Amino acid sequence: MPFQLVVSATIAAAFSLTQPLSVGFAAPTAADVFDPPLPPLRILVSSAESGHNIPGAIVTMQVGAETYTVTADASGKATFSQVPYSPNLPAIVDNEGQTLVSTRMRVIVTVSAPDYLPLKKEHVFFEHDRFREMRLVPLKTGFTTTEIVAAKGSRLSIPKLGTLTVEEGALLQDTRLRITVIPHASTSPSLVEGVLRFELYLQTIDASGNPIPGLIASNGHITLDADLPEKEIEPAGAHGDWRSLHLGTQFSGTSWSPAVFDTENNHITMPLREGYNLLDRRYSVPDSTSNWEWTPWRLGPPRHTSTAIVPGDAPANILCGAFTNGASVKIEAGTTLAGSASLSAEAVGQVGWDAGMLFAKASAKLGLSLEGTLTGSVSLTTSREYHVFTPPSGTITGLPHPLSPPYSCISGTAHLNALTKTYELWAERERPCPPNGTELDWKSLGTMTISGGLLMWYDIHWDTNCPGCSSGGTVPPFPGDPTWSVN
Repeated sequence: MPFQLVVSATIAAAFSLTQPLSVGFAAPTAADVFDPPLPPLRILVSSAESGHNIPGAIVTMQVGAETYTVTADASGKATFSQVPYSPNLPAIVDNEGQTLVSTRMRVIVTVSAPDYLPLKKEHVFFEHDRFREMRLVPLKTGFTTTEIVAAKGSRLSIPKLGTLTVEEGALLQDTRLRITVIPHASTSPSLVEGVLRFELYLQTIDASGNPIPGLIASNGHITLDADLPEKEIEPAGAHGDWRSLHLGTQFSGTSWSPAVFDTENNHITMPLREGYNLLDRRYSVPDSTSNWEWTPWRLGPPRHTSTAIVPGDAPANILCGAFTNGASVKIEAGTTLAGSASLSAEAVGQVGWDAGMLFAKASAKLGLSLEGTLTGSVSLTTSREYHVFTPPSGTITGLPHPLSPPYSCISGTAHLNALTKTYELWAERERPCPPNGTELDWKSLGTMTISGGLLMWYDIHWDTNCPGCSSGGTVPPFPGDPTWSVN
């Protein structure tokens, strides 16, 4: 049997990526790890409900005026090899003139797949951070109503959400509705002008739960009355409005309706249309030094600053190009893994957030399920299974025995490790700055370290003791570059 480490949800509380994995092997050092080549831009498509990867999803990436489309492979990954890393955002510089972030690349990614709601959101890549995950919500997820008589309308209480009011004539025929609350990791905060506070999807469906589009009248009145889950503290002097932004079923159109907010009770009345509905809080804040006003604070794209190997690994020995034993490391979907955070409670409070709001915003940016406190704890619940392994009697190239030089001349060890990733978090806002465009203001919030998936790396050499290898040689690159297998 290959060695296998399985981290299950039942022992998640005892498993922390800030501690060594108890697998009984020595930890590799940084010097042992190859410096990986910079990969192409990649998008992983997975289910927000089951965590399973979604093969065959259509992934479109918009970079400026150019649009690229890739179909996700069998593992759910869409690799944009044809898209160069081309920074298109300005550097971030602190008050002393020191460059904090030199290069950033902004793209808009849209994903569609059968049986799932489409997803569109902004991603920002950094030079050494070129991987993002898009978590799609299943089409048939959410609260389903009984049949509503179009001529009468209805008023329905939706558990854990609020009250849905369907006025008479809002529906073109008798039908059912399904309303889906979009989880933080699958929201699209970049599509609103202000601050995204709430996002949901409304469908008309048949008795079997299948969508029947086009049954909501264009001038029909459907509203949701709900209490917001948390209250964002706005700066003194802030003024603006609340809007319900309607993006349709495929992000094909944009319209909006006024929403009514009850400040005292943190309660919203929000008009709904078919498809996506985003509650947008737009406001601006006067600046004491000019006639221009600041936008609301937003969480900037979390910047990946470092990746660390968790001590302890599962090695597989390599002799003359063949594995002499198998090794496997797995983290199951739904596992909660502990990390750490070093955050400034003062800075977070100055931008009007608490811990719940901060980690909800970070979840939306990274496509992850994060929770944490400002005192140093953070946890990540995995949406999918992570698994790296070597076959017990296979070869390093994946080709059948026997291999020929140079691959038959390689000996050493394949190491399988868990990783942690550290991200820097900051808030940013902007204001007009004629005649040069806009001025960016930022505030550092601190850092967080979370699970970074699994890694397989190789400590190998040319083995002159292997048949046909006595004259020496250079270790060749592996087909497909399996040296790093992080995601």
